[in-house]
Amino acid sequence: MPLDFFEAGGIKMKAIEKLVYTIWVNLDGNCPREGIEPSTSNKELALRMLYLIKKLLDDKRAGPLFEEEHSSLLESRALAEFSKIRSISIEECGKSVNPFSALGETEREIFVPYMELDELKSLLKIDDKDVMINLLKGSILELKEPIDIKVGKKGEVEMPKNVMVRFNPYMNRPTALAKEQTISAPYMVLTYGILAGMKEKVDRVFEGGFGSGYHLAYKGNLYPTAKFFGSDVHEDFCEMARKNIKTLDDMNQTQLSQRITLGAGNCLRPSENAVFMDNRPYDLIYFTFMMPNNFDFKPYFDSLCDGGILISPVNSPVYQEAESGNFTLFVKNKGKTDSLEITACSFVPAVR
Repeated sequence: MPLDFFEAGGIKMKAIEKLVYTIWVNLDGNCPREGIEPSTSNKELALRMLYLIKKLLDDKRAGPLFEEEHSSLLESRALAEFSKIRSISIEECGKSVNPFSALGETEREIFVPYMELDELKSLLKIDDKDVMINLLKGSILELKEPIDIKVGKKGEVEMPKNVMVRFNPYMNRPTALAKEQTISAPYMVLTYGILAGMKEKVDRVFEGGFGSGYHLAYKGNLYPTAKFFGSDVHEDFCEMARKNIKTLDDMNQTQLSQRITLGAGNCLRPSENAVFMDNRPYDLIYFTFMMPNNFDFKPYFDSLCDGGILISPVNSPVYQEAESGNFTLFVKNKGKTDSLEITACSFVPAVR
């Protein structure tokens, strides 16, 4: 899919983001929709709907539907025509919608760690009462083990000590990791997958900022024969990610960990990053944190194969916050690199 396909208005990424968000809510099972049979599993439902959306994407006549103001029409059309594709096998859907089926093979809960309650309270700037309310709601936070919460006569809350808690892994929002880092929201991970899917053949991939390994494992399922190389500025994340990917291997009876090489390194200084430098060139490079404004991407562009893709959030002077910027796609073609700002976004800023 050429870069100018996006610029020509065939697809508006904000519309795609909205669709992916809708699909994920359906997959999460928290938002039943009219016309959907209860007997249909949420994952199969999401996959079938995405299959239909893929068909609409391939239909040039559907182009106007992807204008941002018409995105709701596309969703309605997908729901209205859903019954027409119920006979299509899930296997066929999966083959046709790789960015989405790969997410289903990457169990997110493996990669979202529990943390001590005090750490989470500090991170979210909340007190025990807020924690209790969120736990009772059962949608944002979840406990590793059941606990007894004491409430005084005046409504004061007393939480037990040594409580382990984490964000619900399947919320459609970033989830806390550690060291003020996060795991991207599911719909954003899918957006990376949609853009990466522009390149059909991918042999070598570099990820900057792999954290707990979720995004890397997702890409591993998306490209089942490719080799992956990842670097993170936090050295202790390497062991965490290796352990998580091995757990996923054991669960799915796969060998992802044999195709993934991880190491510590700072992506702001690529010439000093051994994992990056020693494994060039790459078909796909992407970053999961906000690159600084005016960052020199040339060492990364030079390390892309012809036809290669680079995806990165990039801070903009328009935004005052270091975590705000534009989700940007770069495509290398015959030695020249073109760029396209897809949408505004918010990511944790790069660690210098």
